[in-house]
Amino acid sequence: HGRIKVKTTAEQQEAKRKEREKKLKIYNAGTAASFKKKGEKEYDEEGLKISGEILSVNPDFYTLWNYRKEAYLHLKDNRSPEELQSLMANELYFLENCLKVNPKSYGTWHHRCFIMENMPEPDWGRELQLCNTFLEMDERNFHCWDYRRYVVLMSEVDLEEELDYTTQKIQSNFSNYSSWHYRSKLLPMIHPDPTNPTRVQEDILLQEHETVQNAVFTDPDDQSAWFYHRWLLGRGRKKLQISCVHINRNHKRIIVLLTNPIRVPYGHSLQLHIDGTSVDVTWKNVLGDPYHNSIWMCHFEKDIPSDVEVSIAVTLETHSDATQFSQGLHLPANQNEAWVMAEYKVGSRFSAELSAAATSTLEKELEAIKELHSVEPENKWVLLTLLFLMKAMDPRHDNCSAEITDCFFKLVHVDEKRKYYYRDLSIFDPDPELSEILTKLWELDSNKCYDGVEFEIDLQGYVKSGRHLERDRARYNLFAWVDEEKVFERKTYKTFRALLDNYELECGKPERVTDEERKENRDFIDAIMETELMQEAHSYLIKHGKAPEGLIDFKRLLYKTWFTLMRRTKGDRDFDSSSFEHVFVGEGREDQFIGLHNWIQFYLQEKAGNIDYHGYFRRETVQDDEHFRLIALQFDWRNEKGKPMSSCFLGTSPEFEIAAYTICYLMGKTGCIDCQIGEYEVEVSCKCIGRLGIGTAYIAAARM
Repeated sequence: HGRIKVKTTAEQQEAKRKEREKKLKIYNAGTAASFKKKGEKEYDEEGLKISGEILSVNPDFYTLWNYRKEAYLHLKDNRSPEELQSLMANELYFLENCLKVNPKSYGTWHHRCFIMENMPEPDWGRELQLCNTFLEMDERNFHCWDYRRYVVLMSEVDLEEELDYTTQKIQSNFSNYSSWHYRSKLLPMIHPDPTNPTRVQEDILLQEHETVQNAVFTDPDDQSAWFYHRWLLGRGRKKLQISCVHINRNHKRIIVLLTNPIRVPYGHSLQLHIDGTSVDVTWKNVLGDPYHNSIWMCHFEKDIPSDVEVSIAVTLETHSDATQFSQGLHLPANQNEAWVMAEYKVGSRFSAELSAAATSTLEKELEAIKELHSVEPENKWVLLTLLFLMKAMDPRHDNCSAEITDCFFKLVHVDEKRKYYYRDLSIFDPDPELSEILTKLWELDSNKCYDGVEFEIDLQGYVKSGRHLERDRARYNLFAWVDEEKVFERKTYKTFRALLDNYELECGKPERVTDEERKENRDFIDAIMETELMQEAHSYLIKHGKAPEGLIDFKRLLYKTWFTLMRRTKGDRDFDSSSFEHVFVGEGREDQFIGLHNWIQFYLQEKAGNIDYHGYFRRETVQDDEHFRLIALQFDWRNEKGKPMSSCFLGTSPEFEIAAYTICYLMGKTGCIDCQIGEYEVEVSCKCIGRLGIGTAYIAAARM
């Protein structure tokens, strides 16, 4: 800081050491004396003097502040108001000296609140002036800003003047979190929304845009103004629930309005009860397409006589967390239609359906931020704000899908450390065709297993890095138990298990397939083709011209797809791998373990002591009602090879995974594709090795 370092002699250093020891001795003696008086409940002026000397040096000594509180409460009961006023006035001056030592001392500011609350005649105007003084010294001292809000709350300070004060502080320095935050607290008190007193009038919010826009254009890298900008545009999603239910007797129709768009039956379902009886109906959105919408309708077949009163109940269920919201209404006799509106808390500054003024403002804001983006193309705050604005204006991503996706990829590029946060903001855009067939196969999978029924998972500790092995966070195995008798008595599981010991672990070692192993491969294909699931997959591929109609020819195609040997590494001379080995068995490459995305093989190798489970990734591990399904985990193989991140779809049957990946491969749906499988938002990855076949395939939680 521009100070010249002066060398000290050995004699000077010794003198300083002795001085420090002397001060420490006095400090320790004072501390001991204060503790003794506190323990013996001696609340006198000597105790205040001794504790004061210690606090003057170290204002963050909480125990001594508590002692002084106890002392002043004692004095309050034993002194006259005049004497108490004088003592507490002196205490305020003492506190000012402590704040000069450390202006950000929690204990000092809290003790000042205590004194002001117990002082017979507190001078709040002087306290406000004190705040002004300290904020001149350090305008971002949030301790002082907190105390200022306390003073304003306890006194009759004009809130408009306080708002003007924040404006002055912001204009002098845009990078002032506390000023922006205080402003967000004042606006709801000065300009409350008549329809919701906890919110701010929309016209006032719109006026604030000019203030914050000046800040972000002046210094785009300063995040304090961007946070206020986010609050200003705050369009957080409302809690999903039913907003309105309407019934028409003559049309035999029910219309449901929701607070957020959903897609039935993917992830959510609607159930209808008439007079307490469940009614099977088909729900369609008002546009008649299979995509997200906030308005859904159904028609019921039963005639309802006009002279009969009817009770209707509609239940909305979210599959991912099994939450339900029900809304009921009565249709009186001799009445054709009825409706009911639900009461709910507004979850955003602007309403769900933006007013003309709000929409116009957002459009102008978007244009302004785009203009700033042209000057600052790699500024993460600009990109993030663009993303939020486009998502607010186009929640269904009908018009801005490409721009939102581009914005997301740029954010990941410029701020890689927060890539998982940005991925959570990205669009989940499931492939409709793939979602439909995989959901159908999932429903047909009668061999799938369930956590708590056929097996039990023990997640234990979680890991964070998907790039390298972390310290082992799991003391025990991932699988607490598996009912092997129940699982492996099933033909597809039994024949699948027989294949798992047919391969060399190391890439580069040639595979030698025996006649017995070829027979085991064929037995497995025969077994899975007996299932309704694989027959449906075959029919689907025939329909799209991707598979032969004959069963024998299709089995040959499956054999070729999964069991044909290939060279895993470019330049290898030997055929050392196959699609089945990589996806379901796993392989070793130097100190890495690659592949293995199957829960059965993981369990068997863990049981054999070959796999040491290290922990799971919280963000990518998904549980439905009570059953774990999607998991991302970390493990090592015999302490020799590591797998920093691997994903499994727990409980799936071998035939489901074979069917899913075969369809992706033959239909050309390779790469990473968003897909809705029943209630699960997933990313299906199927990647090829040139024209040789499937290089890898797995199912992971969406945006993993």
